[in-house]
Amino acid sequence: MSLRFLYLIGMIWALILPKGYAQQTTNKVGHLTTVEVLIEERQYKKAVDYIDSLIATDNLQGSSKLKNELNAKKGDAYYYLNELETSFEYYLFAAKSEELQSDNNKKFIGDSYANAAYCLTELGLHEKALSYDKLAYNYAKLINDSAQMAVTTANIAINYKHQGNYDLSLKHFEEAYAIDKNLKDSIGIAYDLNALAVHFKEWKKYDQALNYFEESLAIMKKAGLKKEMATRYSNISQVYLATNNILDAERNISKAIALDTELKDSLNLAKHIDLLGLIFENKGDYEIAMDYHMQALNMFQQFNTQSHIAISHRLIAQTYLKLNQPNNAIEHLDKGIELASSNRFLRELMNLFKLKETALSLMDDSSSAKLYEEQYHIIKDSIYSIDNSNRLQKIELENELSKKEAEIANQKTIATASLTELEANNKQFIIWLITGFAFVAFLLLYLFTSRQSKNQEVYEQEIAELQGKLQALIKNDPESFNIKIKDINGQLETPLSEKEFEVVKFIFTKKTNVEIGSELEVSVNTIKYHFKNIYKKFGVTNRKEALQFLLAPA
Repeated sequence: MSLRFLYLIGMIWALILPKGYAQQTTNKVGHLTTVEVLIEERQYKKAVDYIDSLIATDNLQGSSKLKNELNAKKGDAYYYLNELETSFEYYLFAAKSEELQSDNNKKFIGDSYANAAYCLTELGLHEKALSYDKLAYNYAKLINDSAQMAVTTANIAINYKHQGNYDLSLKHFEEAYAIDKNLKDSIGIAYDLNALAVHFKEWKKYDQALNYFEESLAIMKKAGLKKEMATRYSNISQVYLATNNILDAERNISKAIALDTELKDSLNLAKHIDLLGLIFENKGDYEIAMDYHMQALNMFQQFNTQSHIAISHRLIAQTYLKLNQPNNAIEHLDKGIELASSNRFLRELMNLFKLKETALSLMDDSSSAKLYEEQYHIIKDSIYSIDNSNRLQKIELENELSKKEAEIANQKTIATASLTELEANNKQFIIWLITGFAFVAFLLLYLFTSRQSKNQEVYEQEIAELQGKLQALIKNDPESFNIKIKDINGQLETPLSEKEFEVVKFIFTKKTNVEIGSELEVSVNTIKYHFKNIYKKFGVTNRKEALQFLLAPA
């Protein structure tokens, strides 16, 4: 009785409310779906134009929440267009505007602040990014979203690291690790361990770095993530090479190469073959090292990856010099210099000039060697000047973004004042609506009481449907539910995409994200991303609540 009672109340209530109100939910679903499809199809400019047209024609029917969500989507589109400043502005505007709502969506606000921080991180404005990452963390903490707390804590660590504050960076990476460990998120733990290992490697604390890399590798082995395993074998090999443990360095890089070959990951294979060449150089086996460097160069040339080709030419030249063949070394140095110059790889160009100075000195060409020594110092000074110029540009950009922040904050103040005035003006109207609602509710209660017996058969049918669902759940047979995407979308404000529906089917199983990703042939991060969107659309926070949502009667 209660379901139909509330349904009829809603129908009467829709008649009382303004005419456009009943269409808002339908329009919201349509507008957001259109934007999401455009972004998924990489039509980012069209997505921006579509949102602008909705706002310009006032086609949102006064829905401030929808406008906030569309502004966040606009931030997504500008991010993919690599217009990071504009993307930051829209994420920030969406978050600040949503904070004004009396029933504000804390998950949405936190995610918007996290996205704003990510834009700032990519712009190199790490101090400013920190403030928004901390806001995102606070909102995640308010709703007890531990997964998001772990992500934002790791982002805070990254920004501290870029600022050179390694102690605070390490502290936050350890906190992210503790959160993921509590969540039993093995993949998250593996990434945290890897980040900690990189930290200790940069500090030349190789024993600790090695322990963390090996722990991370063990998790990736258990998950069967071979590409991640190859990366960690490579990292372990580099640590062993740095400590002059050549045998273990060779053993681990050989495992990485075997995995690259199995995965047909040619680019990483070439990088790891170059590393194997360096290991043989350290062994003094220069001829074998040369063969590996040449093999890597040929592979990089197939991909036309200019930076790697330039580095390979330098490594080959370096090996020729150890073989006391300066003429051959100069041939490769000149090719590397040409590539580095045309692509403005200044740091690589500096290294090449220094090595050519050494080669010319071995040939007793002191005048030419001095010329390249001068070129080396010119490039070094240029890099210093460019770094200073970049710092000034970042300061100017930070000032410009601060102005935009102030404008948005001012708009928020004005909007708050307007809302207060609106609430006062509408107070009497709200009282009238409540009175009318109470009257209609009383009338409908009387009507339903008189017709209760006629509805008994329908209720029994609902109970039978629920019993059937429970039996199917006990059997762990998702096909018995016979769920259809149109039935689920009929209950949602924002509909599921076809890809999300494929993931939804696995809610009825006990499969992990890694197993689901393997079955659907996508990465575990893609599965996590789909579940995040599904939970948001269902209005839940975890798989258990999502299952309860699917089991509930339509």
